[in-house]
Amino acid sequence: MEYGSTTTFQEKRMMNGFYLSAQGPATFTRRHFLWLLSMSAAGAAVGCAANPVTGKSQLMLVSEEEEIQIDRQQSPFQFSADYGQILDKSLNDYVRGVGQSMATRTHRSHMPYSFRGVNATYVNAYAFPGGSIACTRGILLSLENEAELAGLLGHELGT
Repeated sequence: MEYGSTTTFQEKRMMNGFYLSAQGPATFTRRHFLWLLSMSAAGAAVGCAANPVTGKSQLMLVSEEEEIQIDRQQSPFQFSADYGQILDKSLNDYVRGVGQSMATRTHRSHMPYSFRGVNATYVNAYAFPGGSIACTRGILLSLENEAELAGLLGHELGT
């Protein structure tokens, strides 16, 4: 029988894993329940870790080591796409100094944080999961003082 054809009152057919009937909405079978329960238990057993902020157990799909590896693989491409690091050493040292000062006070102070300005003119800042943080030239030009830079970097640090 094809989808969309007329069905009798008792007829049921399988669609997207659920039984649909002319009597009403999709039924959730025992098999579906057991599958969902087992997948939930497996996910909870494999990926639970303590949240460093709340201290409560939380599902973590990526370990910190994997975050650092992703960062090392992907951040150079983004920095390059943003026309590279700003060549003004004193500006980069300033951004790095403010960032490192704040990083020591975060809930993940052990992460290998790095801070830099990049040459893109649009207004943005971004962080990679392993600790690389960049501020674009566009956003740095819009900041009025160190407190605004600290607020921007604090946002990227997740504090």
